[in-house]
Amino acid sequence: MKVVNKQQQGNGRRTLVLIGAVFFVPLLIAIILAKSDSWRPSKTKNHGELITPVRQLAEFNLKTINGAEFHLKAVQGKWTVVYIGGSDCNEICKDVLYKIHQSRLAQSGNASRVHYVYLLTAKAPAESLSAVMREHDKMIVVTGEEAELNTFLANFNLSPAQPVVTAQRSYVIDPMGRLMMSYPADFSGKGMIKDLEHLLKVL
Repeated sequence: MKVVNKQQQGNGRRTLVLIGAVFFVPLLIAIILAKSDSWRPSKTKNHGELITPVRQLAEFNLKTINGAEFHLKAVQGKWTVVYIGGSDCNEICKDVLYKIHQSRLAQSGNASRVHYVYLLTAKAPAESLSAVMREHDKMIVVTGEEAELNTFLANFNLSPAQPVVTAQRSYVIDPMGRLMMSYPADFSGKGMIKDLEHLLKVL
């Protein structure tokens, strides 16, 4: 009959404990992590509000304030930030356009890949908007006949409670002509800069 001494018994217990630890500790960690979201990475890095699903813009027939044709092709192949406003540009409008302008400039060598458009819902700009236009020589101002404007504006309706013509929101159109992100009037300029930096790396 084989006699097992105390040292051998101790070694056996330690082996069992180690085996148990190998199997049960990872299981315990998995359970703890599953019940806590604090460890999870952020699902998105964007600062604007994603539009899901993205909206493919249909062909449209607008004109720049200088009379040039402005169709879907004009927003394809580049990132386009659109602001929708009337003939007057109030303080909120001026602040939004300044932040868009600065966000574009912050892209440095990629600035030419970002266009920004003022969609004028009136026939002509008032002096307040004309003054802003003189400060933003890279801003494209477009308008159109009522029926054509309404067709184009329908793409930007995100909420029935917030009419698109008075929402003072900004919208991002991707290089394939799809509406994919929007910003409220009080958005962070730094946030838009980071979003554009990311988007320009992706596409």
